[in-house]
Amino acid sequence: MTPSRDPEATRRHILEVTAQAMCENGYKATSLSDIIDKAGVSKGALYHHFANKQELGHAVFEEVYVKQFLDNWSFPCCEETPLESLAEWINQLSSCVTAEDLKNGCPVCNMANEMSGIDEVFRLKSAAMFKVLTDRVTTILALAKEKGVLKTEVEPAAVANFLVIAIQGYSIQGKYSRDIELGRSTVKCMADYVLSLRVDGT
Repeated sequence: MTPSRDPEATRRHILEVTAQAMCENGYKATSLSDIIDKAGVSKGALYHHFANKQELGHAVFEEVYVKQFLDNWSFPCCEETPLESLAEWINQLSSCVTAEDLKNGCPVCNMANEMSGIDEVFRLKSAAMFKVLTDRVTTILALAKEKGVLKTEVEPAAVANFLVIAIQGYSIQGKYSRDIELGRSTVKCMADYVLSLRVDGT
């Protein structure tokens, strides 16, 4: 659907159309002509908002993909049971995944993998996003340690980094296996690992 003449609405429409196209086909395989056709905008309208494909890709990554990803990771943490809260959220990773989601994979992970080696801006934006996520998980694990329910030998930052890497791996696994049940069992193992970090008896 062609957006209204509102410049901001047009810009947002272009971002949304591009985000969907790049999610399905990747950055390199998505052309500006495809985006113009799918968005129903003129070439001039697109270039009014974005100087080139690279600028558009950066905007999609930061304003659409990263925002969605971090919003999904803005999970509540019960201060009384931080490890259980984290494990419960991890278990929810696979609860609403569809076959189409598995086929396309995680947009931020896809873009980070495709572009970090050839575009420094993408690499830095990817690193910043995953640091935010890692810091959030670290905070929960640190709270568990402060409450005395996390094993003393566990280093919150190291475990948080491991979990974030595992989540990226889960996304890649889903994309090549297309097996929802396999994904669910993988996620359950991740959640069980978090619970295994509890001090015995807590």
